[in-house]
Amino acid sequence: MARKIFVCGSSRSGTTMMARLLSGAEGVCDLRELHFLEQEVSGEQFASDEELDRDETRRLAETLLATIEGGYFNPDRKIAGEEADLALGGASCLSPSEIYDRITSYSAEKRGKSAVIDQTPRNIFYVDEILDQFPDAAIVCLVRDPRDVVLSQKNKWKRRALGGDIPLSE
Repeated sequence: MARKIFVCGSSRSGTTMMARLLSGAEGVCDLRELHFLEQEVSGEQFASDEELDRDETRRLAETLLATIEGGYFNPDRKIAGEEADLALGGASCLSPSEIYDRITSYSAEKRGKSAVIDQTPRNIFYVDEILDQFPDAAIVCLVRDPRDVVLSQKNKWKRRALGGDIPLSE
């Protein structure tokens, strides 16, 4: 099992920069923003030990693998199906937290690392659930002056006007 590091905070608070700095340490890999909690499973589901059925276990494993390999905005679904069986270790019915643990640990081992960073800012809302399932996890919470966050958003939109690839949904 790979050590879990969760970098969270408000949007535009520096979670990406902090994750990049931490991933510079030996044995640590940055899995970027996974959005597993809230997007794929609720906090209640994550905290529960109730196992999902085979199809849902497989779907969540493939989705998480695709997000790790291709990123949140461009998940690579082609490789996810092939690797899901390896990552799940033959298990067919797991709880969401077990799926998360197996997939992230598999990704760390694949890269020769012993710790993983999930830098999803909104994980701040699920710290209790995360620590319930992973008591040894490290939580790094970033706080930024709200005025700086607004300025950062303004500059982000300027990049879009100059040809930056910023999704309209943001």
